[in-house]
Amino acid sequence: MEKFPNNKVDFRLAGGLIGVTAAANEEILKNDILMNILGFGTIFFVLLFTYRSFVAGIIMLIPLFLANGVINAYIGFRHLGINLQSLPVVTVGVGFGIDYGLYIVSRAIEEYRDHKDFIIAVQRGMQTAGKAVTFTALSLAVSTLAWAFSNIRFNSEMGLLLFLWMT
Repeated sequence: MEKFPNNKVDFRLAGGLIGVTAAANEEILKNDILMNILGFGTIFFVLLFTYRSFVAGIIMLIPLFLANGVINAYIGFRHLGINLQSLPVVTVGVGFGIDYGLYIVSRAIEEYRDHKDFIIAVQRGMQTAGKAVTFTALSLAVSTLAWAFSNIRFNSEMGLLLFLWMT
């Protein structure tokens, strides 16, 4: 700075779409852990309120934590980074994961009310809702995997990311 005085230079913040996107990406990166805590915390409290069960909340969050770890490892491995483009894909993955869990757990709870046997309730819940969830998840995962073969890099990366989330 001493060698090149800045009295003839006017530094200005980036504006327009590029500036806003860059600022949003910086904030997303800084707040990634906080967003995960708030997102999973919100899901847990909704589950706690819905099922009135601490255990149901924990049981349904465990697969989400594992999937989130795999997705973050993939994002790091591929050097994608969390940004405005990848964040919605990750969020959709969380939504699918918890949605499928809700179907199975709700069905198991219904069976438990009828039979009062935990093992039978889980088995019947998986036999009924589990089949539908498996079929739906595989259909979505395989069709999303087709995006991985796209010549458009963003579609390819995000398609593979969604496929990983759903499997």
